[in-house]
Amino acid sequence: MNKSTKLILAFIFSVVLLTAGFVFFQFSDKGGFSGCFGSVQAAILNSCPFRRSSSGTKKLPLVQPSPAQKPELNSFFVKSDKKSLLLTGKNLAKVEIFAKTNNLERFWGEAKLVQTKDNVQNWSFDLPTSPILVQEIFAKAEAKDFRGEFLFMSFPVTGFEPVYQLLWAQKDKSVFSLELNQPKKLFTNQTAILSTGELALTFKQITEDSRCPLGAYCIQAGKVSAKFNLDFSRQLPQEIILSLDPNDQATSFFETDDYKISLVSAGPEKQLGAIAIDSIDYYAIVLVNKK
Repeated sequence: MNKSTKLILAFIFSVVLLTAGFVFFQFSDKGGFSGCFGSVQAAILNSCPFRRSSSGTKKLPLVQPSPAQKPELNSFFVKSDKKSLLLTGKNLAKVEIFAKTNNLERFWGEAKLVQTKDNVQNWSFDLPTSPILVQEIFAKAEAKDFRGEFLFMSFPVTGFEPVYQLLWAQKDKSVFSLELNQPKKLFTNQTAILSTGELALTFKQITEDSRCPLGAYCIQAGKVSAKFNLDFSRQLPQEIILSLDPNDQATSFFETDDYKISLVSAGPEKQLGAIAIDSIDYYAIVLVNKK
């Protein structure tokens, strides 16, 4: 090997060493690798965020928060009066509430910071006054001192029926499932929710009962009318009255864009000479069909 060839090889070797040293400097932390081998891996693992330096040529790990500054989202529950959701956390700048229905996420609103004591923040979110059919509720919180960092927490109760029962039902064990084309018996203030989560039907009260008592002779059969609340997952609630009237059968059903809701019967039957039926003893049997 002649002298010129040796000089060329020595030059190439020097270039390789300089390049390796530059790469080591770019991705090392005080002489040692920090466990992050490039921004692609960092993005995938989400374990070592990088930011660009002022010169735009060197990437440095973001400063990690101290234990006192670390953001936390600790609890998520409903207030005893069922009027609001409450959350507790630390070092949070903003808390947003979302609802999920059949894989569709909707922004419900932003919680309010109502108290901070011993670095613990209390956040409150007012629930809608009218029931809304949702499967899941979750909170998204933004860190106070490290913007761009988010924490998530799901409300501990999920499912159409359990969420409705906890947040809006007036009494315990008053929410049930409802299947299409199958009659459902509801007592006062009981609610039936379609398994699809698109419709909830609550029997509120009997508004009129002029039926002829059993064993009595009446010139007219009379009628019975029942009031219901309809709640939906994608539209405003409605109040309807359905009647069983021999002279007007059209009053026995109500139609939405997708469903037909029918009053099949109401009870108990009036008895000749018996005392008046108590409002809590009334029931309605309803039927929901797909249009």
